[in-house]
Amino acid sequence: MSENRIQVWDKTWSNKENIAFDLMTRIIFQSITNELSLDGKTVLELGCGSGRLSYLAYKAGAKELTLVDFSDEALRIARNLFKGINKVNFIKSDLLKLNPAKKCDIVFSSGVIEHFKEEELPLAIEAHARYSKEYVAIVVPSNTVFNKRLSVSPQNIQRYGYEKPISVREMERLFKGANINRKRIRRFHSMYGVPLPPIPGIGYVRTTLTTLLKPLGRWIGGLLIAIGEV
Repeated sequence: MSENRIQVWDKTWSNKENIAFDLMTRIIFQSITNELSLDGKTVLELGCGSGRLSYLAYKAGAKELTLVDFSDEALRIARNLFKGINKVNFIKSDLLKLNPAKKCDIVFSSGVIEHFKEEELPLAIEAHARYSKEYVAIVVPSNTVFNKRLSVSPQNIQRYGYEKPISVREMERLFKGANINRKRIRRFHSMYGVPLPPIPGIGYVRTTLTTLLKPLGRWIGGLLIAIGEV
């Protein structure tokens, strides 16, 4: 992992002091728990960022949580979120170099593997499987027109570095290469990545459209969730 990529993400997280449990976070978490029960499970999040998804996993009954990120700024925010909660471990590491003391029941990531280039992407998927005892869950931007355009925009590159949306077919190939038994791979959240003008009330419009277009998420969803058994 290059120092430049770490600097990019440290800068991104340093500008996100006030972390909210927004609609996007809850939609992603719901997509995971629709497929997997976290109650009583040990859970590892790779590329945890602010830790919001892991916090929701804690609220959903996860027995023990391990949060991994290479960004000091991300881990600082996550530690603050979990202040006073004991059953949480924090590890600063590139996920490809991680050497956890033990495997967890469920290993998941959201918005992480799309930042790995072609030569490292299979290794990132294999890492999820290597650290898991039961299931792997991965959420990424799917290869919609909007996401592909957004990923190469100068503003997006400045904030997040390299990013490449992933198709259902590519995810199937990656799972097969990592010896992960596919449980479910599907698109969801049709409005993800669709640009809307910054006008008053646009948040309500996005929420309404998300609800109305939910049935189409299976085909044109801007996010992709992949669940597999190891």
